[in-house]
Amino acid sequence: MTVDVKLKDFIQTTISCLEESRIKYVLVGGVAALIYGRPRTTLDVDIVIDSANIEDVKRLETTLKAYGFSLRDNEIAEALGEKSNCSVFLKDCIYRIDIQGTYSPLDSRCLNNRLLMKIYEQDTYIQKAEDLIVAKLVYRSPQDYEDVHAILLRQKEKLDYNYLRSVAAIEGIERQLDKILSRLKIKPM
Repeated sequence: MTVDVKLKDFIQTTISCLEESRIKYVLVGGVAALIYGRPRTTLDVDIVIDSANIEDVKRLETTLKAYGFSLRDNEIAEALGEKSNCSVFLKDCIYRIDIQGTYSPLDSRCLNNRLLMKIYEQDTYIQKAEDLIVAKLVYRSPQDYEDVHAILLRQKEKLDYNYLRSVAAIEGIERQLDKILSRLKIKPM
C-alpha cells in the first residue's frame, strides 16, 4: 500500500532533513529542472553532498532515520566510498532521495556554485541553472534534452552565457550547446 504523499511534501521533508543535518548539499536533477524549466514528473529528489566529512554523513543518516526514511547503518557512507549513489526511501511512499557525493569536477562545481533559494517557503541550496544545463547535456537522456530546452527558454534572460559557455567547453559539449541555442533561436548577450 502506498501512502498518498505529494511531491511537494516529500521535497519539503527532504530539505528539512538536509538542513537539520547541517551537511553541505545541493539539489540537482529533475527537481532543479522543475524549478528552472517546466512542470514535469519525477519520482526522486537528487542530491549531491559534500562527502569529505564522515561525521556530517553520519549525522545525515541519523536525521533521515528520525524522519522515517529506511536505510541501513552506514549505507550512505558505503555508497560514497564506492563512488556510487544511495537511494533512500520513505516507508510506503513512491518518491525517493538519490544521494551522491562529489565524484567529478562537474559535481564539485555544482556544489561549490550552489544558490540559496526559497523552495516551498524553505531556504534550499539548488544547482545553478547554467551548471544544470551542462550536467544535463553531459548525461544526455531524452528527458535531459527536454529539460535543457525548457530551462533555456524560461531562463534565457537570466543566464550567464559566458559562464555557461566556459563550463560547456570544460565538459566538451560546447558545440552541442551552440546547436541547441541556435535551434531555439537564443542569441547569447
